[in-house]
Amino acid sequence: AIGGRDLKESKADISYGILRKISGRSYSILIQLLLFKGIPDTQCGFKTFRKDIAKRIFSIITIKGFGFDVELLFIAKKWNLKIKRVPVIFTHSHDSKVKLIRDSIKMFIDLFKIKNNNKNGLYEYSVIGSTLINCPLCDHNSSIPLFGIDGYRVVKCEKCSFCFLNPLPSLESIKSFYSDKYFDSSNELSKGYSQYRNMDEYRVVTFKKILSSIPWKTKKKRLLDLGCGEGYLMEAASSIFDHVEGIDISHEACEKVKEKGFVCHEGDLNDIAFPENSFDAVCISDVLEHIPFPKKMMKRVAQILKPKGELFIITPNIDSFVARLSGKRWISFKFPEHIAFYSPSTIRFLLNNTGFELIKIFPVGQYSDFYFLLPRIKKSWPKIGKIVEFLLRTFHLMNIKIYAPTGGMGVFARVKK
Repeated sequence: AIGGRDLKESKADISYGILRKISGRSYSILIQLLLFKGIPDTQCGFKTFRKDIAKRIFSIITIKGFGFDVELLFIAKKWNLKIKRVPVIFTHSHDSKVKLIRDSIKMFIDLFKIKNNNKNGLYEYSVIGSTLINCPLCDHNSSIPLFGIDGYRVVKCEKCSFCFLNPLPSLESIKSFYSDKYFDSSNELSKGYSQYRNMDEYRVVTFKKILSSIPWKTKKKRLLDLGCGEGYLMEAASSIFDHVEGIDISHEACEKVKEKGFVCHEGDLNDIAFPENSFDAVCISDVLEHIPFPKKMMKRVAQILKPKGELFIITPNIDSFVARLSGKRWISFKFPEHIAFYSPSTIRFLLNNTGFELIKIFPVGQYSDFYFLLPRIKKSWPKIGKIVEFLLRTFHLMNIKIYAPTGGMGVFARVKK
C-alpha cells in the first residue's frame, strides 16, 4: 500500500512553494516517461508491505536517497505485485532540509541508475525456492547487488567483499545439478561439460604444468583430490605423489577414476570417515565456486591434513583481467552451478579463518584448442567472437593448441597446525 496525496480523500498541507510543486510534478512526469505509469505520487512517505515481500525487495535496493521510493515501486511493478493507493493526511514540514536544486539533480540521476540496474537484470524476481542468506564468509547481513541473470542475483558483501548468489537456490536444487549427465551436457556454457572427455589429453597436460610450478614439501607422499571429476588431476599428480586418492559426488565420475587404477570415494567430504591427519596434501580444483557454505568444508580439509599439510586450490578469480573484461558475460557466471566467486582477498580471508596459511596466489589457464575456446569467446564477446571465428576457420587454425588465460587463480597454502 502507498499513500496518495493526490487522491480526493487525502488531506494535504497546501503551503508548498511554487517551485517545490513544479519540481514534484516534473519528477512525476519523468517517472511516467522513463520507468512506469499508474502511480502519480511516488514520493509520499507512507508505504506498507507484506513481510515476505518487503524482505525480498529491500535485499536488492541500491538507492538510499530520495530515489529509494521510486526504485522500490519500480521493483513492485516489475514483479506484478498488487499496489493499493490509499488516502493520507499529509502535513508539510516547514523546517524541511531538502535542497531543491541539489536534491532534484540527485533524484534525476537516480532514475537512470534504476534504468541501468534493470538493464543489468538486477530486479528480476529471484528463483522460486531460493533463500536469502548472510555472507557465507563473514556472516554479515548486508550486501550490495551487482547484477542478475535469469532470476539469479550476484551480490557483494559490504563487509568482506565476497561475491555470491543471493538469494541462494535450495540445496536440493544444487545437489540435483550434479547428475551423471553433468559430464555429458548438451550445453556446457550453461551447465556441466559437453566436451569433457574430448579434452582429456589437454586437461592432464594442463594439470602437469600447474602442479609442477608449486613448491611442494610433501612430494612422494599422500594426496587427496577433492572433487576429482574423472581423475585428470590425479593422473598428473601421480608423478609427484606416491599415493593419490579421489573423492566426488558423481557415481559415473568415480567409476571412471577407478578404471584408471585409483582409489575413489563416492560422496561428499562429510560423508567419508577419513581419520584426522590422513593426507599430506589436498587439491581442490574447480570445486570451491560450487560450494554454498565453504567454511565447514575447509575446516574439515584442515582436519584430514597432517601438520603442515599442503593445500592447492584452483577457482575462478572474479578480479581477474578476463573477468573484468567480460563483465556479466564472464564464462564462470554459470548459474546456479557456480554460486561463489572469489578474489585474492576473499580467498585469503577464507583460508585465514579455517586454519590455513596462504603461501602463494598466481594466475592459471589451460591448454586447449579453439573448438573448446571459441564458444567461450563468443559468449563473452559476441562481436569479437564472430571475427575470431571467421579468421580461425578461414586459415584452418581451429586445431591449434594454446595455453589460454581463463580468469582462474591457483592458490597454495599450508595448514597452521
